Amino acid sequence: MDFQGAVEAVIGEYYRGECEAYEALNKVLQIDLVDAGDRLETAAEQIEQLQAQLFQMTQHARRQEDIIRRMNTRLRRQNTLNTWNARLIEQKNEDLRLYEQICTEYFEADPVAKDRWTPHLMFGVDEGETETEDEGMDVLTEEDRAAMDAWLEEVSHPNDLAEL
Repeated sequence: MDFQGAVEAVIGEYYRGECEAYEALNKVLQIDLVDAGDRLETAAEQIEQLQAQLFQMTQHARRQEDIIRRMNTRLRRQNTLNTWNARLIEQKNEDLRLYEQICTEYFEADPVAKDRWTPHLMFGVDEGETETEDEGMDVLTEEDRAAMDAWLEEVSHPNDLAEL
């Protein structure tokens, strides 16, 4: 073997060793690529599952928001009704105060009527009885009603009567 043949043999041996090394590296890389592909597949499946869970949670949150919105609407309506009821009660109390004031002024103006009417007889309820206001109004005679109406016309302004 001559020098050139020896160099070629050494170089060939070197390249053969390099080729074997590259083939071994290629096999390792292919195994790593397959493993990486498997991991990517697994990750993709997990992402799909998480997306499905997120969708379900979003749907649930929307239903909860809808329920809360309806409850808030009901509470606002109830609050409005409570406000109206409070105003009605306040107006009724004011009407009762006005009625009491009118009766007091009438009794002061007509002492004879005061003797016939006592506060518990104005509504027809004696102690221990439970009659309603309408039943108690029967104690008023026609004369008493006429006298009260006449007195109201004398002392009241037309706008006051409209409020009654």
